[in-house]
Amino acid sequence: MSKRESILAGIIVAALGGWALLAWVIDPALAAFDEVKQEAKQLEKDLNKAKILVDSEAKILGRWSGYEKAGLSRTLEQADAETGRALFAWAEDTGVKQVNLSDGKSKTDSEMPFGELSYTLQSTGQLGQIVDLLWAIRRSSLPLKVDKCVIDLKNNKGEELQLSLTVSTLYTPEEQTR
Repeated sequence: MSKRESILAGIIVAALGGWALLAWVIDPALAAFDEVKQEAKQLEKDLNKAKILVDSEAKILGRWSGYEKAGLSRTLEQADAETGRALFAWAEDTGVKQVNLSDGKSKTDSEMPFGELSYTLQSTGQLGQIVDLLWAIRRSSLPLKVDKCVIDLKNNKGEELQLSLTVSTLYTPEEQTR
């Protein structure tokens, strides 16, 4: 082999060696570093979320004790009685008429610590009365949520409105109160 062929062979071997080093060592190492970098960013985000949760623990516990005082530790029967009485009382106080309240429909989920009890309230009244009823529900200390609210005209004059309202409340299932 001549000197020129030896140099050319050396250059080819060096190029192939460089390519093999790049393909099998450097590129995988860089990819691993990028993966570690992404994982570190995700862990940092998770850590920040955890810090926020720990920092707001007192606020959350205070809110939770307020919820318990407002009735989250009550049974299905207690929730049914309290919510039914409250809805009728608010309807009477606000002056809405023809109040029809459906029986509560209970729904539980094994994944959740609470059951949900839903009511459908139908009534008629003037706009101010309906607004007052909705405001009474909103400011209640009971754990209530308006799931659906439909307000329609009862007559063409617009003097009376028809309200259809679905309200739900929470209760503690029997097996958890023991």
